[in-house]
Amino acid sequence: MRRRTLLVVLSLLLLALGACAAPAWGGPDLATHGVVTEAWTPTYPDFTPYDQIKDVLDQLVASSDRIRYEVIGKSAGGRDLYLVTVAEPDVLAHIDDQLAFRRLLLTDPAKAQEQLRNGADVRAPVFINCSIHGDEPNGTDAGLQLLRRLADGDDAETQAVLKHSIILVNICQNPDGRVADTRSNGNGFDLNRDFLLLTQPETHATARQIARWLPTMFLDLHGYYSPMRIEPCTPPHNPNYEHDLFLKWALPTALGMRDAVKAATSHGVVIPYQDLQQGFEDYSPIYTPQFAMYYGAVGLTIETFAENDLGTIGDYTAIWSGAEFAAANGEAMQIDQAEQLRRGVIGYQREQIRFPYAYVIPAGPAEQRSPLQAARIVDHMCTAGVRVSKSTAPFTAGGVRYPAGTYVVPLDQPLRGLANVWLWNGEDVSYLTNSMYSVCATSLPQLTGFDQAIVQAPFAAALVPVSAATWPSGRVAPGAGTRYFLANDSNAAVRAANQLMADGAAVSIVTGGTAALPTGSFLIGAAKATDLATVAAGEHVVLQPTAAAGIATKPLHPVKLGVYGTSDVRWVLKELGFAVTSLGATSALTSYDCVLANRTALSATNVKTYVRGGGGYVGIGYDGTSGPLGNMLPVTINVTNAYDNNAIVRARYRSDGLVGAFFKADDYAFVYRPIWFTSVKAGATVDAWYGSSPDWYVCGYWRDRAGAQGKPAVVSGSYGVGRVTYIGFAPALRGYPEGQYRLMANAIWYAMK
Repeated sequence: MRRRTLLVVLSLLLLALGACAAPAWGGPDLATHGVVTEAWTPTYPDFTPYDQIKDVLDQLVASSDRIRYEVIGKSAGGRDLYLVTVAEPDVLAHIDDQLAFRRLLLTDPAKAQEQLRNGADVRAPVFINCSIHGDEPNGTDAGLQLLRRLADGDDAETQAVLKHSIILVNICQNPDGRVADTRSNGNGFDLNRDFLLLTQPETHATARQIARWLPTMFLDLHGYYSPMRIEPCTPPHNPNYEHDLFLKWALPTALGMRDAVKAATSHGVVIPYQDLQQGFEDYSPIYTPQFAMYYGAVGLTIETFAENDLGTIGDYTAIWSGAEFAAANGEAMQIDQAEQLRRGVIGYQREQIRFPYAYVIPAGPAEQRSPLQAARIVDHMCTAGVRVSKSTAPFTAGGVRYPAGTYVVPLDQPLRGLANVWLWNGEDVSYLTNSMYSVCATSLPQLTGFDQAIVQAPFAAALVPVSAATWPSGRVAPGAGTRYFLANDSNAAVRAANQLMADGAAVSIVTGGTAALPTGSFLIGAAKATDLATVAAGEHVVLQPTAAAGIATKPLHPVKLGVYGTSDVRWVLKELGFAVTSLGATSALTSYDCVLANRTALSATNVKTYVRGGGGYVGIGYDGTSGPLGNMLPVTINVTNAYDNNAIVRARYRSDGLVGAFFKADDYAFVYRPIWFTSVKAGATVDAWYGSSPDWYVCGYWRDRAGAQGKPAVVSGSYGVGRVTYIGFAPALRGYPEGQYRLMANAIWYAMK
């Protein structure tokens, strides 16, 4: 579910279904991020453990010529992800013909519409996504019940579904969570918040299948709400959707599900769009069904009412009703799906939003603050099927001259909505609703730290389509010098520094910089030439020889880092190459070089004793900087009134200090439950401020923000003989703000022993 509700557990069998008992885009490095192994005891009789799912699928394939399955990836814990395809035998044997039509939707949606109207034998794909939250297990069991019926059912209803549809079942979206009875995967991520950047292997695999199949209907199985909840959602609706085409089919689908569930279980159903006023919106492109909606799918979250066998009946009944609706209306639904994509091609404009002509993404360092992040997002878009081109000659757009090699994302394309929701500057939704379900400040240029230009007027340019980015070449530059300079301007540079230290290289960080060697730069001394070349090439960074002397530096070494933090913070730090040890609330701290926290309950007494004796402390967000932990520096902390406040803001960094090094005076930050500091007294240094210009607030949901404008957001200083940094931004939340990861690294290097 989106938010879990505790319910009384019932114990009813699936006899009403005639069910038989179950038989007895690249993600993170599995070795780095661990494996979930803890098993749990199921709470209802017809629960199917993950390790039995393959046996069930093998038996179904052996007994039926309607079904096949494939492994589409691995979970964070290394477990197989299974996608099951069900169709009439002849359709299954010629499945490439069906996939060819799905590709046509993305190349020529008008032609696809014409073929549909002329009676083309095209089956509507219905995608069932099961149990993305491992502690909401009923979805997988409902999916297995669906497969059993489709595999051998000869009743008229089953035959009608097979005649008009292809059923795709992602039977266990989160194997790690199913094994351990956790909401999250083996990396501690809520996968149903990861469809913005697809940082996890499970979401990457599912997104590839959505882009491959362009499902006409996408049903995502969750729990638990009583009464049961079935989307569509309350406002605000993201203007990048073609919501009129979506609602035309989503609402009758949900109404049919509601009636079917009530008849089968006697449980009521709430449809947020018609039964609620706010608080269950579909605005953010972070959720699985909402990601599918940008491909024209009728995407619905289904929240069953109980973690028991009757709750599985609720899920099963809803998805069967949805499959029947798609079978009965598949041709018309697909025509409207093609219409959504065609609107992008013809430049159809709506009152709620004005789509620009194109986005321009510079590639080179002279025009682009982060060529690496630009390449990362170009790859992200290409994998999703967004059309991206590259210029073969210089051109002018929006009055600006760009060199050859610049990326252009034209918006006269089928996936216009997806491209725009990723590349726009967002909007202020603070007064469109009284609360937001989750993060709505999701603009990738500001979050991930690259430059884009919005171009409204048409322009001429020599362009060629690309299927992947051309990444900057990493190398050891030629030249004289006893050390190598590495700019601390990317996450890759942080990883490179950590990797070189781990390999035994002498690495220091500049604390008193010059124009040639700015504060925060890495200086690499004794190291094997092969190590330097390998790391530079692998991380796409340049190591420049330097003979500079007399520069103030701080020697670095592999940090022994203790973290009392959330899973996303730990994951980001590992992604940056830090070795992380998780702390308990009262863990001994003296052996650590630095302690970082963004959770409450860490012993303030232990932390203060540790820092006074020379340790380093980095506190992040309200939980890491408030209460007794917040008085190690002479500052006053202010916090927003609402837990759901989140925003992208302009920020000003002090780049001549170590904490703010290599950020810009006019930069960006992401905030969640924002805090800021006042009464900053002697002994504390301000390293970053909220923007003070009239346009300091970029997008998001944050009403009581006026008091933060221009105020300090990051401060540092000494406590005893140790060092402390307080960060009021949210530089790691769910892995979104890639452009701010380095802020944590800088703070660690400033504070560490």
